[in-house]
Amino acid sequence: MQKNGNYSAYILAQPHITDGACSECENPSYSYLFDLYGEAVINAFCNNAWFDLKAFQPDYVFYTRPYNYEYYQD
Repeated sequence: MQKNGNYSAYILAQPHITDGACSECENPSYSYLFDLYGEAVINAFCNNAWFDLKAFQPDYVFYTRPYNYEYYQD
C-alpha cells in the first residue's frame, strides 16, 4: 500500500505493557518496524500518553491482537 499513491497506510506500534506505563517511550515493536517502514510507523504509547486514534480519524483500522484479555483498557 505504501507504494500505491491512492493510499496512506500507517502502522500503530503498541508496546506490551504488563506492569504499568513505559514513560521513556520504550517500544521494541516501534523501533523494529520503524527501521523497516520509516515514517509510516507511529509509536502508540509515549510520554505516558496513548496516541489519539480518534483524532487521527483513519478510514480503516486492522487490529491484530487475537486475545481479548490483551486489549488495552481506557
